[in-house]
Amino acid sequence: MMGGKTGQLSLGIDFSDSFHSPKPAVGKFDGATYDKSKDGQRLTTLMSRVYELMRDGRWRTLSTIAKKCKGTEASVSARLRDLRKDKFQMRYPSKRVDRKRIDNGNGLHTYRVVVGVVL
Repeated sequence: MMGGKTGQLSLGIDFSDSFHSPKPAVGKFDGATYDKSKDGQRLTTLMSRVYELMRDGRWRTLSTIAKKCKGTEASVSARLRDLRKDKFQMRYPSKRVDRKRIDNGNGLHTYRVVVGVVL
């Protein structure tokens, strides 16, 4: 949900300021259907938003992450998988991405990113 300022989400992260603006990832997105001219900026922006939100280590569902980062559940799930890849560690340092099932019987999971120094 948008806050009062342009570019500021209700979680209090202002994605319009230079600290949170997407920077080129050291790792590169790839895949059979990836087209840098069509997908590069979109994926980089979403990756930055997901990382900025999740680096606090709090558990969140894909639905919550998608809403706060202005992406789809499928796309934020893919960005969480990307955060596990070595090639993205220089730009988005994380020790791991954890997933746990919520004990309510419908197969819902929550996720968190545990940030650490990459040596």
